[in-house]
Amino acid sequence: MSVLGGSINAGLFVLVVLVVAGTAGATVLYQSSAQEVRQENDALQSKNQNLAGQLNETETELQKARERIDELENRLETRTEDVDQVSTQLNRTEGQLDETERQLANTRQELSEARDRVSELEDIRDSLQSRVSNLENARDNLQNDVDDLNSQLDEKDQTISDLEDTVDQKNSEISSLENDVDFWQSEADKFESDLNSLCNKGNNSQEPECN
Repeated sequence: MSVLGGSINAGLFVLVVLVVAGTAGATVLYQSSAQEVRQENDALQSKNQNLAGQLNETETELQKARERIDELENRLETRTEDVDQVSTQLNRTEGQLDETERQLANTRQELSEARDRVSELEDIRDSLQSRVSNLENARDNLQNDVDDLNSQLDEKDQTISDLEDTVDQKNSEISSLENDVDFWQSEADKFESDLNSLCNKGNNSQEPECN
């Protein structure tokens, strides 16, 4: 009877260990997944803020370039007027005309370069806006993943709670079975003691139960 009791205890103990280990592993796995998604979402938000700052700087530089174009266009208009005036005084002011024409050429070159810079800055702005949009979409997708994982975690928490209730129930059953084993072990000990007493009495020592 003692061997039977030991086998029951060992089997129930293994069952309880397997149930607890499984629920703990599931909790760790889903908590780890949710943490990774939250960290990636935080990184994307930080990167999005940096890109937004770069976009603001680019737009500021673009505005300055446009103001430079306006200034250069005004200068070009002024230089053109100077050329007209100097043309009427060509014989006396040929040197001034040459200088003015040189300045006019430089101004046109600067204007061309400024326009090229504006085009380049507009391309950069469009690229940054596209990247910001993509990052915002990625962040939204990750947030949806986080929400889904949180929902799954809630379900797993409920499952774990149910399993813990089952473990508690099994522990109660184990305790009850251990009490039964103790009772029957006590009964067996009493029976063995009574049997030994009978066998030790004279003629009863030859009975099969005493051998």
